[in-house]
Amino acid sequence: MSTQSTPTTSPKTSLMLPFEIKECLEDIIQSYKFNNYILCRNALKNFEHMICPELGSWKILQILTYDNSNNSSSNKSEHVPLAMFPSSSLSSLTLSSSSFSSILLEMISNRNDNGNGNDENLVTVLVPESCRERASNCLFALIQNLKFVTRTRSSMAKEAEAGAEGSRNGVNHDADAAKSVSGELDHEEMQIQNLLCRLFQKYCPIFARRFAPSSKETRKKNNENSNKSSGHNNNKALEEAEEIRFILVQIMSALIEALRACSCSSDCTRMTKKKSNVNTTSSSDTMAMSIGMTGASNILLQSLAKCALLDPYPDLQRESCKLLMQMCQCHAYAFPTVISLGAELLLRSLVGSSVEIVESPLLNFHTDTSRSMEESRMMSFLTIDDDDAEGDASNEVSDPDGLLKQQQQNVNVLSSLSMPMPGSGSNTFNSKDSLLHHRHAKTRILALEALAEVMRCFSANSNASESVPVSSPRGDNDGDDDRSKSDDNVNNANATHHSDDAEVQLRVQNNGNPSKVWGDTFVNKLMSQVLPNLETVAPYDKSASVRIALVKTVSDLLCLTFQFQFYNLPLEGDVSNEATRSAIRTRTTAMSRLIVLFIMGLSDDSDKIATNAALLCMDKVVPHMSQWLGKDYGFGCGFSKNDDAVRSLLVPFAREIVDMLLANIAGIIAVDHKQRHLDSLAFVVSRLISAQGCTEYGSLWEYSRVMKVIIVLCKSFSSDEKEIFRSAMKCANALGGNVDSRGVALTIVLSSIRGDIASGGNNIGDKIEMSARTSIIISSPNQCAAALYFLSGLLRGGSSQAETETPAKGISGAFESSLVEISSTMVHERLLQYLHVSPRQFAYSLLDICGAVIDLIISSGQSCDGNYVAGNSAIQDTLLCCIYLLSCGVTKAGAMRLLDSFAQGLTGVKDVSQLLDIYFDDLFELITKELHEPTGAVWEFGDINVKAFDSLLRTCHGETIGHKMGKIGPILESHLSGEAISSLTTAPSSESKEDVQLIFQTKLFIMALVQSIVSNPDLPKKYVQPFAEALLTNAVIPNLVWQVGSHASALRKLSAAVLLSILQGGTSTLTICKLCPELLPILKSTLGDDDGIIRELVSVSLSKIFEALPAVLGEQAIDKLYPELMRGLDDGNENVRFASCDALRNFLRCAPAANYRGTAIEYMVENLFVHLDDPNPGLQEKVYAALVAAVSVDPAVVAKNAEASIFSHRHSKYCKKLLNLACDK
Repeated sequence: MSTQSTPTTSPKTSLMLPFEIKECLEDIIQSYKFNNYILCRNALKNFEHMICPELGSWKILQILTYDNSNNSSSNKSEHVPLAMFPSSSLSSLTLSSSSFSSILLEMISNRNDNGNGNDENLVTVLVPESCRERASNCLFALIQNLKFVTRTRSSMAKEAEAGAEGSRNGVNHDADAAKSVSGELDHEEMQIQNLLCRLFQKYCPIFARRFAPSSKETRKKNNENSNKSSGHNNNKALEEAEEIRFILVQIMSALIEALRACSCSSDCTRMTKKKSNVNTTSSSDTMAMSIGMTGASNILLQSLAKCALLDPYPDLQRESCKLLMQMCQCHAYAFPTVISLGAELLLRSLVGSSVEIVESPLLNFHTDTSRSMEESRMMSFLTIDDDDAEGDASNEVSDPDGLLKQQQQNVNVLSSLSMPMPGSGSNTFNSKDSLLHHRHAKTRILALEALAEVMRCFSANSNASESVPVSSPRGDNDGDDDRSKSDDNVNNANATHHSDDAEVQLRVQNNGNPSKVWGDTFVNKLMSQVLPNLETVAPYDKSASVRIALVKTVSDLLCLTFQFQFYNLPLEGDVSNEATRSAIRTRTTAMSRLIVLFIMGLSDDSDKIATNAALLCMDKVVPHMSQWLGKDYGFGCGFSKNDDAVRSLLVPFAREIVDMLLANIAGIIAVDHKQRHLDSLAFVVSRLISAQGCTEYGSLWEYSRVMKVIIVLCKSFSSDEKEIFRSAMKCANALGGNVDSRGVALTIVLSSIRGDIASGGNNIGDKIEMSARTSIIISSPNQCAAALYFLSGLLRGGSSQAETETPAKGISGAFESSLVEISSTMVHERLLQYLHVSPRQFAYSLLDICGAVIDLIISSGQSCDGNYVAGNSAIQDTLLCCIYLLSCGVTKAGAMRLLDSFAQGLTGVKDVSQLLDIYFDDLFELITKELHEPTGAVWEFGDINVKAFDSLLRTCHGETIGHKMGKIGPILESHLSGEAISSLTTAPSSESKEDVQLIFQTKLFIMALVQSIVSNPDLPKKYVQPFAEALLTNAVIPNLVWQVGSHASALRKLSAAVLLSILQGGTSTLTICKLCPELLPILKSTLGDDDGIIRELVSVSLSKIFEALPAVLGEQAIDKLYPELMRGLDDGNENVRFASCDALRNFLRCAPAANYRGTAIEYMVENLFVHLDDPNPGLQEKVYAALVAAVSVDPAVVAKNAEASIFSHRHSKYCKKLLNLACDK
């Protein structure tokens, strides 16, 4: 809608309304009076589109006060220009009930008021929606243009005052002309202000009625069902058209903007009173205006809080927020005071309901009940409690000005609003219906901005008695800075912001503090209503724009809190007054909670939010803190300017902030909420380096506080959520990077992991310290895993911090002195026991801490040359931990990667094999130390040490194992011999089934290890031969004996494999000859085993033995062996048949020929010729080779069978060859 610029000078001649405007106004008024709504709508449309855009600014005032009634004498004056109005009374511009503005308001209100102020006597006239909408648009257009008038008049008043002041200072100006213009402008400004105030007072009840529920019955019904409500407001407004409701808010916004533009009111009033030629208004008129504005403001406030802000129309809610901010920024007409006293209602709609808090004694400002009658009247506007409130105060005070009638009408309007007021006993408002929980981000942003403005008003009124200057929220006081230079303004510091007399009357005589009506103090309001609701929702909002708005709002609240007089309390020293100490505690809690919210912005994942928060901290928050607390808490430690500013903010409240974050983390269940607090804690810890240098605040990182941090972080590490784990790791890194906290944290966590018990001492302080170290009880693998993750984060944080410090020789960095203790803790017996019996989470945690220690050692630049490293226990323990991790299936690959990186990081080492070769003796002794006890103990199956023993031998190079076979062999023999059975069980005769299984499992594990050793291609065979006889005698041969059961079968198989590997390794003939009397009978019996693999392995082993024997086998042995060997040719396993052929070939060569002749050789040759005709060509070749060996034993038998087989075999090639060989012999 277009507007027209206003003239810069007031008219000096009569400005009558043009005929076409009057005609249009008459059409509107007459058609409305006779209920001709079609004509009325058309006339309004014509006025809106044809008249309003062409109106001059001063004609708007005439149109608003236009009255076509011939019976009202006051109406005549409303047709003359403003310059012609008499100045004897402010009531000269009173809007009559028949004025055009009143007609528009009546159409908007959709009713006729008979003037008695009783809702039951109101005759409802149903004005069509189209007419109401047109009327609303017309009124909005008029007021929208009118505010430009007030702005122009204000600037003219300033120019006139400047001219008069210049004449007094000797400047060449027409002083008389300037004084004359100034006086006229002052008077006209007061008349415009009076007109706007009257219009505001008439419009506010209409505004409230249109937003109120349609009936009292509907209101009660909705209140009963409010607990079931899922929306913002279930009550249906009397004005059902949301477009009209939206325009109504716009009208109110334009009206307040016009009031604000002409409220330079303190200046205009002061100027008017200074002019001797201008009559001032009477005190009764001023009081009437104050009471009227206060009552209307109260109605508007409650209507906004109860209805408009909770309207289901989102655009209307946002417009209502803007309207509320306009009221807050208009420092006149008692707006700030009314908003301050009604803050709880407004905040309830903006952010949510209040909660119970325990107040400090200094927060209880008691109300002085000794008020004047006028004060009692004005306060009554603000004490309407519920729908049944009585507004008749005629029994208490007289009503000379008709104020109580106006109050009763206001009571009726207030009772039509839906939401119960505080203290009514029916407060069922759901905080989730507040604007802070709105589904639209734009609405939530405006709610936060409005919150800051409301709290600014609340703070200004709470602090007014001390004359604390409160800056304009936008840095713009509409020229107040210029006016404050006058002498009068110096004596009245509050006039700049609260110049209206009604506001002064609304202050209680108790030190100027506001009455305890709907709330107490600024800090109380923060603690009871603002912070609980902000902390619940806003920091976790998904919209980055909302979180930016939160940061700005919190920064405003911080600044307001710093300048609040309550915080001018001592921060240090002896405070003997308990009330003062309680106040300090309350102060600290409120500030800490605000700073925590601000920190969540500083630590936000969005760089834009974090940057904005850092700039606000540096440019706004910290300067306010330094100004109002009188200290500069910055510490230059090489940080950036932003970091210094942040740390300056944190240091005074560091202990409270850390404790509060810890409490929040421990109590929060939601993953995203806990993550944000963990990130904030990491941010705080990383910024509080050297903060304990502030001696007046005590030590921040004392044992009890660090203990809490460790407990909270360990619980977070136990979470299954990856986001929580990562944020907890950030906190541990920050704690490790903090030079003041990491030493204490390391001491506590290491002693807790080991389970140390505090020992007594001579010093009581030492006892307390040790008790604090061990007060974290770790009783499960999961708890231990969490502590290890914390320790890992601590080390990595310290390592990253150490990179900026001066490196030292050897193990450098933050944990140089504690590295040995850390590495020894990794291989503590308690942890190693958990490794194989706990969930995989513990194994991963031990792997993580091992990696952190390796990184720490590598960063020190260690080398593996000479005896220095060989004796270093930190490297030794780290390698030992890696060996134990290799024995755990889930961490085997990770541990191998750690060993590779460890070997590559240490200078003087080529690979893992070389590194283990250097430390083999130490590692071997640590793993096998319990076997060296006099009791002759052996490992049971599943023992962590036997697994580590296995991992060590499998990882080491074969050359290293060969050199150490003198140590390794006896251990292997002791676990595979029959004596191990008696060691593992109490009595062999009473062995239970479980014990037997345990024995076999242990032997299987060790036998598999032996097989891996003797089959290692890197192991030189020369190292095995010296121990082969003992190993075969004590470990292999006893376990080849057949026993029932699957475990025994598996052990026989492994034993046969070991035997074969040893035989293939070049065992000496002497050793074989010594073992044959015992070995051959066992192998002979094993040839009939049910397992084909065992039969194959035994057959191959017999082949190797026969090959090694130097023709010494006796006739008796041959007679016992050949039937079993021949049976192998008929085996169903092809591999066994092939192996049997090789065994028979070598068997026929291991004894003198005479020992075979007779039945043995005839039987073997005859059966070999049968298998010579086998379809498998490979087997034919094998059988042919065996028969070639038989030719050397008895050629005649071979020739005989060859001649018989030539014509019967499918292929006679091999028969002819054998016949020729036999004939040649």
